[in-house]
Parts: sequence; C-alpha cells; structure tokens
Amino acid sequence: MDFPLYRRLLKLSQGATRPPGAPPSSDEILNAFLGYVEEKNLVLYTAQEEAILELLDEKNVILNTPTGSGKSLVATFLHFESLAHLYADLDRVLKLKQLRNPGFVCGQLRDYRESAFLARQLTEIACDVPIEADLERLSRRPPDLDALNDFYDTVGFGRLLRNQAERIYEANCVA
Repeated sequence: MDFPLYRRLLKLSQGATRPPGAPPSSDEILNAFLGYVEEKNLVLYTAQEEAILELLDEKNVILNTPTGSGKSLVATFLHFESLAHLYADLDRVLKLKQLRNPGFVCGQLRDYRESAFLARQLTEIACDVPIEADLERLSRRPPDLDALNDFYDTVGFGRLLRNQAERIYEANCVA
C-alpha cells in the first residue's frame, strides 16, 4: 500500500534545506499538502481553501458548512501541519508546562515517531476501494427491534437507545 501523505510528512520533518530542528515554513506545508490533494485528484472548495489559509496564519477557524463540504479535509490539514511541526521541533515538548512529565512524553514521541505518522496515514479514507453490495439491502428500512433489543441486552445498553430505536421504527412505519 502506498502512503503519499506519510511520505510527504517525513520529507517535511526531515527538511534538508532547513537548519536541523527548524520547523517547515507555512509555504512548505501548504505546497506539500496541495501536492497531496492533487495526487488524490481532489479539488478544494472555497471554504476549505480559506480555512487552510487562515490556519497557516495561526488563526482559529470554525468551519460551519454542510455535511459533505470537506470539513474533514481541513481537519486533516490541521493535523498534517501540527504533526510535521511537532517532529521538526520535538525538543520544544520538554518546555511545555502543561504536561505532567514532558520528558516521558518527549521520549514516547521519539520512540513511536513512525507509528505516529503511520497512524495518521491509516486514518485516511480509501475512496478507490471497490464495494460489492446489494442496493436493495442498503435501502432505508425500519430497524429490527427484536434484534436491537437482544444486542442492547448483550452490551448492557439502557433505555435511551431503545427509545430512539422505537422512535425510528415508528417514523418509518408511518411514512
């Protein structure tokens, strides 16, 4: 399996054109991220572009857009930047007063560097995986209350989810 974002993060964090320990510039981060977006054949929405540029200016962003408008891609960018910066200046972790044991945390980060980058890559959604499914089985239908109640009993769920399932069942039966 190919990990393009992982490769870009490693390349950024090891940046041969910067002094050792210097974090990547905003331009380097943006170019690497846009290269990743292009490699994935994605096109950024205007709200995504604006949010990413604001994040590069170290501003807080609240992206209030509808579902399916690409908030996850902006969130990926934010983590992309912070992971690259974290490993480019890992010794700064030792100076964080908010941490109870910064030496331990820094050691763990050093020891598990590759795992951190791999975890970032593994959270990527693969959009090119073929899915074989019977469309009829995917259509909306009322929940099977007996099966749900058996499941809720097995895992120890209480009344709240049972009530929700009953409301969904009633709404589907009336519609």
